[in-house]
Amino acid sequence: MKELTVGVFHHGCWGSASAKAFPEVLATVIGPITVWKKENGIARVFSAWNIKAPDKKTLDDYFSFVKNHPTMKKYRVFSRTNTTAFAASLFESNGSSYDAVINSNSLYVGPVVQENAYEKHQVLTKNPNSIKKLLNELEILGEVKVLKIAKPTEEENPFNLTEKQFLALRVARQNGYYSWPRKATLEELAASSGFTRRAFQENLRKAEAKVLPKLLNKEVGA
Repeated sequence: MKELTVGVFHHGCWGSASAKAFPEVLATVIGPITVWKKENGIARVFSAWNIKAPDKKTLDDYFSFVKNHPTMKKYRVFSRTNTTAFAASLFESNGSSYDAVINSNSLYVGPVVQENAYEKHQVLTKNPNSIKKLLNELEILGEVKVLKIAKPTEEENPFNLTEKQFLALRVARQNGYYSWPRKATLEELAASSGFTRRAFQENLRKAEAKVLPKLLNKEVGA
């Protein structure tokens, strides 16, 4: 099992284009990503974003850029300040990097991030073949750069979780399942991770049963 962070410059994609044009802007996916495939093979992708910019002008210019990109179908800003915003995008692409991750038997363990000219994906891969398949899938879409590759250490798993329990808990936390109100349902988390709802819920509940008692005992006593 390896944890891999890979950067993609997806040719023709608004995300990669905006990350290159505005390297100082940090755009992070919040919640699940939804992908539909049209009959002509074009992917239609919906995602929500938390956006941070150094100043108001940069944020204004960024919004103008992404709204006018030819692949963008709808882009809505729900709230903003001079330097931060929450927005949602609906765009079309000739290929989906999210599909490439799932098709390679890899699992997301962190949100997709656009910054410093790259669309960054943080995933767990089962073996070298999974890594190779993922990189091959992504190279079809554009330029690929491995930014980090590491093996999860024992210190990262102090509660003796199985791999599936660890993944379920981490995916739930990263996608806002423990926020109030919740930003994702069990069905959405399971679908984004390649699990059935029942399997995902079972692994998540077992992980919670291992983690929560120890944390509560530590914080508030037995």
